[in-house]
Amino acid sequence: MTGALVIARREFRSYWDSPIAYVFLAIFSGVAAFLFFDQFFARGIADLQPLFRFLPIYFLVLVPLITMRLWAEERRTGTEELLLTFPMRVREAVLGKFLAAWGLLAIALFLTAPVVLTVRARRGGRRRRRPRSRPRGRRLPGRPPHGGAYLAIGLFISALTQHQIVAAVVTTFVFGILWILGIPTIVAAMPEWLRPLAESVALGTHFRAVEIGVLEFSDLVYYFTVMVLFLVLNGVVVDARRWK
Repeated sequence: MTGALVIARREFRSYWDSPIAYVFLAIFSGVAAFLFFDQFFARGIADLQPLFRFLPIYFLVLVPLITMRLWAEERRTGTEELLLTFPMRVREAVLGKFLAAWGLLAIALFLTAPVVLTVRARRGGRRRRRPRSRPRGRRLPGRPPHGGAYLAIGLFISALTQHQIVAAVVTTFVFGILWILGIPTIVAAMPEWLRPLAESVALGTHFRAVEIGVLEFSDLVYYFTVMVLFLVLNGVVVDARRWK
């Protein structure tokens, strides 16, 4: 794990050596705040649903900016071979890059704190009513933990090319397909035998409960499985190049 932490620190610092981190954080926090408050005051309900509703769209567009360079830049500059000569396992390099990307995403989510504080302020002083029924699943204390799945997919795609722009475009396309597969009208138009498969792999299907602040165990398993699967595939791809 020491090697993973070394890589994570290296990659995290490198984000701030280019405009990527600053652009990502500015766009993410600005767009998230604008869309949230636009929906928040229009609905007149003090909850975080407007934030959760648009969060997958933010990730679809902005996560590729975080992951596109992580392996593609290493291949373009030829530093991947040097990196893999270090006394560490391939999985440590993969995990380190993943942790660096997740750290930047965590900062972006932290910048949405004014949204949470606004909701709490609006709720303050109001008499809370006991809900008639509680939704199944576990109430979320914060943001939905599905960003790791997006990052793992983007990291894997970055390992397949040496061009950052190609990695970003392909990652966005894959995210779009996985999201579209969960749209009810799209699913309804599919053959009946294909619908269960489409809904099981779609990012959107597993996010519906999260939109109202509830995390089902099955959704948690889905995100964890996607994350682990693509991190493992990432390691397989990089390790295959290592021995060429």
